[in-house]
Amino acid sequence: MGIFHFLGFSLAFYAIYRFTATLTRNKLRAILTAVDDIPLLGLPRGCTRRIPGTAVVCGGSIAGLLTAKICGDHFDKVVIVEPEEWVTTEEGLHDRHRQALDNYSLEADHKRARVFQYTFMHGYQMFLPMALKKLFKNFEVEIRRAGGRLVPHDFQVYWSGIPFPMSDVWKGKEAPHVLGISRPLLETTLRRLVLESSPNVCYIAGSVVSMIQMGKDNVIQGVSIRPAGSSEVVQIAATMVADCTGPARIGFKCLKDLQSKSGATDNLEYLKKMYTHKLNTASFEFKIPSDMIPKLKALSFPGDFSRSWAVLNSAPDPDEERRGLGVICSENNTIHVACGGWGLENPPQTISEVREIASTLRLARPLPSWVIPFLDFLDKENLPCVHLHLRCPPAVWLQYHKATNLPSNFVALGDAVMNLNPLQGFGVTKACVDAVTLNGLLTRLPGNTLPSDFGHKFFDIQAKRIKGRWDQTKMEDYAYDTTIPSHGEDKDTYALWTRKFNRQLVKLLIKDPSVTATWVQTRDWLAPETDLLSPRILLKLGWMILSNTFSALF
Repeated sequence: MGIFHFLGFSLAFYAIYRFTATLTRNKLRAILTAVDDIPLLGLPRGCTRRIPGTAVVCGGSIAGLLTAKICGDHFDKVVIVEPEEWVTTEEGLHDRHRQALDNYSLEADHKRARVFQYTFMHGYQMFLPMALKKLFKNFEVEIRRAGGRLVPHDFQVYWSGIPFPMSDVWKGKEAPHVLGISRPLLETTLRRLVLESSPNVCYIAGSVVSMIQMGKDNVIQGVSIRPAGSSEVVQIAATMVADCTGPARIGFKCLKDLQSKSGATDNLEYLKKMYTHKLNTASFEFKIPSDMIPKLKALSFPGDFSRSWAVLNSAPDPDEERRGLGVICSENNTIHVACGGWGLENPPQTISEVREIASTLRLARPLPSWVIPFLDFLDKENLPCVHLHLRCPPAVWLQYHKATNLPSNFVALGDAVMNLNPLQGFGVTKACVDAVTLNGLLTRLPGNTLPSDFGHKFFDIQAKRIKGRWDQTKMEDYAYDTTIPSHGEDKDTYALWTRKFNRQLVKLLIKDPSVTATWVQTRDWLAPETDLLSPRILLKLGWMILSNTFSALF
């Protein structure tokens, strides 16, 4: 009987462990990700009537557009206040010259004066198309009409020249899709979709000057704006105000102004966490004529303009190198090449300088054999090209969740709350996560008024879902000696053991596709970062370290 008792006890213990582990993971997924809120997008409100009044969205870029769409489902009226007047015209709805195939001028692009990376290389994570397809029923059709596409997740990631086993991650099953489209086309498509699907959303070309707060009820009553081309200031009553102005952070400035006028003793500056990564990079955008594509293919270039997206993402080992290289195939035969690094004083000015950097990178393994011939091809064929220099601003996180006296009807989304090292490519998806989070909170309201703790609840949920990105990105940036850390932090000791763990984890990612699959899920906002601490991965990591130790000894 002893053996049967042991087996029974073991099975019971395993069943309890599996049940507890599943319950815990589901709870962490609900807290640390917005995946469980995606099914709520587009659903009718529990309270059939919309919230009376106007939601004012400050800023009409991607964070503002997604916020306006969400608010359009919950409020009677939505007003987007956008400082760049051309965005509110036909040109802001259709980027027709970029949609052209061969008769196309890269220089004709409108530049977003307040979005410094507007025409820069962009990457997106799997969370984004999942949410957008739920938010807009015709999203995929419109993306294809614009020239973009949904492509299999086959990002070619290299760490110090060593490839991650991405081709084995989805072996035997269909790879999930990511969005393949440039930022200008994505933004104009979203703007058109928002205005077509939400007739209660409108644009005002102008700038937010201040917020209006009456009495002691801690509620913003409205905003003052200065319409484009006018010196007059007009006021708009507001039921809710959303700051989506990116690094300009107009909402934060207005809140500090309100605080100053009220005589409050708190200084909102304590909410700002900032460090300077000194990332300096260059972008080259090439238009490949149709008759030149066979020459490109003859070089064994792996990009396929109809299916692939990121064909090279080469990240450095910070102990050996500070420079990186990226290549993306964009819509309508366009290729983006990005090259730069941390503390790099002079990023490349020409594609020949990119080639020089690529050939001198200090890597554990050489780059794929097609890279240098590919760069030579771009250099020698004299193709149409636009060169951009991107000196990235410091990373900032406004920790609104720690504030004690914010207006209850104020929220902030996207880069207005947190902007990261842009090479991570998290910005657009992070804005989408914020918008999905806002929708989840609004959908679950029991009535059609905002409660007195609405803003606090939003910022608390938001902080839990974006904190991991801040910690991870900062930890990676702190590995470079040129990074200036946050006030009071020592970058040499910050998260030291986590950095040691991550370094070992990278070695495991290179070898084990199942661990890489988990990493992809967490990086693409579909799973909590705690999945990388599962017993399965920790056991594999421990075994790898022991094996490497014994191999070194014997």
